[in-house]
Amino acid sequence: MSVGFTGTFYPKVDAKGRVSIPSAFREELVVNGTSDTEETAPPPSSRARVYVVHGPHLDDHVEAYTVKKFAQISAKISRIPRGDPMRRSMERNILRASTLLEIDDDGRTVLTKELREKIGAEGGGVLQFQGYADRFEIWLDQTATEVDGEDEWLQNKKAENPHYDLMSELDGL
Repeated sequence: MSVGFTGTFYPKVDAKGRVSIPSAFREELVVNGTSDTEETAPPPSSRARVYVVHGPHLDDHVEAYTVKKFAQISAKISRIPRGDPMRRSMERNILRASTLLEIDDDGRTVLTKELREKIGAEGGGVLQFQGYADRFEIWLDQTATEVDGEDEWLQNKKAENPHYDLMSELDGL
């Protein structure tokens, strides 16, 4: 069983949007990024693909999903009745605001101009790829570093108990 995307990586993106996907993430994309169903085995020559969501609900970063996970998200949205404002919002901000990228044989892809603008990397720079099990986020390194210091929930827990153990929150789940 795969644990999905984990870890933080710092690849560079050039002014044309070319970036190498971290090898640990490529492995997950090869397993879950070539087909949208469990039953369909991808042909050996199929390249991994990744859906990148860049809707306005995301501030200064984008979220990337395997093809399989994005198909699950799309199916869930489709189950919401047509005409429901939540469905319309999700269609606009998730489905319409997504880009399918192909990973080449060397593990590289090209971030579109729109994606680079969203994360503030129009001219290139160092990125952060942050793994969160079912997805990974892509940030400009400087922005991610600034935002990482803002974990107010954890700071409050530590203020209440200096010996607070974050892993203990998983007990009983």
